[in-house]
Amino acid sequence: MRGKMKERVYAEDIIESYALKVGSRQGGGIQNVLKRFGFILGEAKAIDQTSSKIGEITKRISTLNLHLQNYGIKFDSMEGGGPSSLSEKIREQRQTYAHVQPDRVVVGLEDNLKEVVACLTEEVKYKYRVVSICGMGGLGKTTLARKVYHHPKVKSHFEFRAWVYISQQCQIRDVWEGVMIKLISPFETERDKIRKMTDAELTKELCEILRRNKCLVVLDDIWKVENWNRLSATFQLNDTNSRILLTSRKVDMALQVDPRRGHLHELKLLNDENSWELLQNIAISWRSEDSKIKEEMSFLVKETVSYCKGLPLAVIVLGGLLATKQTLEEWKQVHRNVKSYLHQQKDLGIISMVLALSYDDLRSHLKLCFLYLGHFPEDFEIRTKELIQMWMAEGLILQMQHTGSNKETLEDVGEQYLKELVQRCMVQVGQKSSFAGIKTCRLHDLMRDFCVVKAKSENFLHIININHESNEKIETPIGEVRRVAISGGSSDPVRLGFIVPSTSLKYFHLRSLLIFSVPLKVKSMLRNFKYLKSLEFWNDYRS
Repeated sequence: MRGKMKERVYAEDIIESYALKVGSRQGGGIQNVLKRFGFILGEAKAIDQTSSKIGEITKRISTLNLHLQNYGIKFDSMEGGGPSSLSEKIREQRQTYAHVQPDRVVVGLEDNLKEVVACLTEEVKYKYRVVSICGMGGLGKTTLARKVYHHPKVKSHFEFRAWVYISQQCQIRDVWEGVMIKLISPFETERDKIRKMTDAELTKELCEILRRNKCLVVLDDIWKVENWNRLSATFQLNDTNSRILLTSRKVDMALQVDPRRGHLHELKLLNDENSWELLQNIAISWRSEDSKIKEEMSFLVKETVSYCKGLPLAVIVLGGLLATKQTLEEWKQVHRNVKSYLHQQKDLGIISMVLALSYDDLRSHLKLCFLYLGHFPEDFEIRTKELIQMWMAEGLILQMQHTGSNKETLEDVGEQYLKELVQRCMVQVGQKSSFAGIKTCRLHDLMRDFCVVKAKSENFLHIININHESNEKIETPIGEVRRVAISGGSSDPVRLGFIVPSTSLKYFHLRSLLIFSVPLKVKSMLRNFKYLKSLEFWNDYRS
């Protein structure tokens, strides 16, 4: 399959090269018409060369198909279109279950939610300034923090709330600006003033806001003590009613945040009962099959879910995979695949194994759409409408579907692609539209890590973080890269001056370029990108 996809890309290069060459010569007016005659022979030669190259690729694909057939391997007939891998029956059943997303499920977190809410709001009994939610990746730290953040008691207790994502690539200035903007919700002119403040002015103003008001600030996914030490100068909470809620995988880090007046809430793995309940909610309870089939499914999956070792994200993704399977035999196949993965890939952790299994189960068109999500930074709220337009521009949605007498548009098909990824619990829903559609979506950080690694190994996508690229050398990808995401927010002209030209020269065949908070000079950068189909800029995407 990988070979076939690469041949398809090379054929696209050849066709677009010809179209670019011929298209650049066309134009109106007598002078241009006369010039066209001079190019007739050249175009005839270009057509012949293009036809010859396409013929060679077609021959190689035919040979590849023949070899695969000899081994009993058949290509998926669903290259980028056709009916979804979810049958219409399953899709209809799942419509009433669409509200259950991985970030909505709180199985096993009820007691945790009560405790953290109490720590933040019951001031007489608890006087904690900082509450830390800690635990390994996939335990549900961010899920719990979101539940706390939106809890009615918390919303009524605090006048202002702010949520900022930290990650390993912590940019202190971005965090300060993000907190300030979310707390006071300024107009664009006021935002400009915030951006122009010095660090001293910004931290002073932020301290004053926290002192005067009752604020809750959530710092999601903080990794390093030194990052907290730099941030904490702003969050002086003595003699204030403001509070900090942070999440971290590092228990040692959380213990050092506020040893005297901090509270550490460490999440645990799910027990067998909660793991089973969580998987049932996602994969079984909504089904309309008779009770006997459900009972057989339940019996079969109890052993399967035990392989998840109580890790909620692993249970959720496995449940999303099982939810797409219609028959008991398909469930048995998933069970066999899980055991096979455990045997063959012992070096993988449980979550990596489940994510790989779920990805491998996708049809080819959904794999490409999923890998495209690797463009976006950690915890990024992806606008669905723009995402589908990018898929369309890249040709990842290749044909329209027909349902009865209704002809679906490419946008409709793209929405179905996204819904299936959500139903498989590979993509999380962010905001919903007023018509119960998906307005924004995002990837869990572990799912994004997997996506980026897979996209890199497939040479599908290259990511450049300006703040972490060496001025001497930018890692050179294998082969020709057609999709690049640039992030970092650096304003260092020396660094930018180094990266921009090298990016333009290295990525001549670029189809997609996404830029996040990087002040690049577009004209000088884009003149070398002749094949670009999708170009997107996000300024202040953290805010």
